[in-house]
Amino acid sequence: MRTIGAAQNKLAAGDTLFVRGGTYFETVRISRSGTARNPIEIRAYPGETPTLDGRRELGKGWGTMVNLAGNYIHFDGFEVKDGLGQGVVISGHHNTLSNANVHDHADRGVLAAGDYSVVERTKVWGNVWYNCRLSSCPPTRYPNGGSGAGLSAARDPADGITENVVLRGNTVYNNWGEGLSTFEADGTTIEGNVVYDNYKVNIYVSDSRNVVVANNLAYVSSNPYVGRVTSVNIGMADERGKPFSSNIRITNNFVKGGVLTLGWWFDPDLPTARMDNVLIAHNTFVNAHNTSQYSASINLKSAAHRDVRFVNNIVTQDTVAACVKIGNGDITFSSNLYSKPPAATVRAWNDVIGNPRLALAGSTWPGQMRAEYFKLTNASPAIGAAAPLSTLLDDYFGNPRDTTPDIGGHEF
Repeated sequence: MRTIGAAQNKLAAGDTLFVRGGTYFETVRISRSGTARNPIEIRAYPGETPTLDGRRELGKGWGTMVNLAGNYIHFDGFEVKDGLGQGVVISGHHNTLSNANVHDHADRGVLAAGDYSVVERTKVWGNVWYNCRLSSCPPTRYPNGGSGAGLSAARDPADGITENVVLRGNTVYNNWGEGLSTFEADGTTIEGNVVYDNYKVNIYVSDSRNVVVANNLAYVSSNPYVGRVTSVNIGMADERGKPFSSNIRITNNFVKGGVLTLGWWFDPDLPTARMDNVLIAHNTFVNAHNTSQYSASINLKSAAHRDVRFVNNIVTQDTVAACVKIGNGDITFSSNLYSKPPAATVRAWNDVIGNPRLALAGSTWPGQMRAEYFKLTNASPAIGAAAPLSTLLDDYFGNPRDTTPDIGGHEF
């Protein structure tokens, strides 16, 4: 067939469509469905890369270059670029996007809206250019005054709540809004991603419940393309309260830079917003580069929080800013390592105060930072100083923790 659109009309459950390398100037809506036992597979021909190119002409007005609208579809190995709207939207259920390269769209790069979506091993970069702030950017600004995201799990068109999405092993960078996010969602897993130099926030969890953010490398580099004025590294928030954020685990992440390494906030029109049953554990937070807006690496704003635990984390901050700043609420701190003494409201009897003696090895330039930068060295006071957590038996690298575990994301 000459076009992907014509070919997909021939597909039935269990079929595989191979797409030859080359450039395709078309938008594609895959409306056919497979089944759990016989999915539809649409794949790049082995050894070739098909490119869907919008040429900054297709997709205008919230349009989409690729829409996986059917169910049980696996879309693998494509480049999708230069649309005037969104890159890839997964609106059907049980669909997978893998090994893709989605970039330079005016709006979102990838939106996983359908339940049980999987986005894995995909590069998402240079999107949301409606919000670009460089002199070389197109003159158009984002039409609603806000900003989209590179990769999101959010807002199922069927019932408004996206359920059980997995965002795994992706690289998300240089997007002119949020980098990787989930909002209006339930059961999102964000794991094993590399997320850096996104304009607003690298990893963002908002208005979601039952979320796992684990084993990610998130950083603002030494020379970010989008600048470092507003970038938060890991952000949590309630913007709409549909649903309120609850049952969230932020674990085994390596985080460097940003105006905050970690923050929580809420819309002032939501007086009942709060964190509820949140575990922040075994993360390594390194050196926020603060502006006058914040006075700490980690800032958790006041609310009627319930059962929030901040345990076994390393927070090292070389500037005059504090390691942690908190407001009111039920937040428990225990067995953390701070590079300097924290406020009394944060301090616990089993904390460690001092230089964590991290490796800090390798480049911090865009795309070059590696997890080894955050490893403990043999002189680290974090070794053997953590409280055992039965729910966190492995470290960032997948190594098992022993009976006297180490503080931070690395088990020495």
